[in-house]
Amino acid sequence: IRLKERVKIKTPPTIHKIDMNKATLNELIQLPYINSEDGRKIIALRSSLGKIDFAKLYQIKQFDSLKIKRLALYLF
Repeated sequence: IRLKERVKIKTPPTIHKIDMNKATLNELIQLPYINSEDGRKIIALRSSLGKIDFAKLYQIKQFDSLKIKRLALYLF
């Protein structure tokens, strides 16, 4: 609470979300929390299922709820 009183965000960062169903591997790995292995897994999942959403990302073994919540900041 004290930090909140002392720090003020003048300009919030602008985040441009990308479509997880259309993003290339290169676009995915540019995002925080996604490395090349994660990007390949997202693309493989979408290739096998056709279209994916956040609920389907749980099928990726290393993706837990915290990681998916973080990814939701950058993907749609």
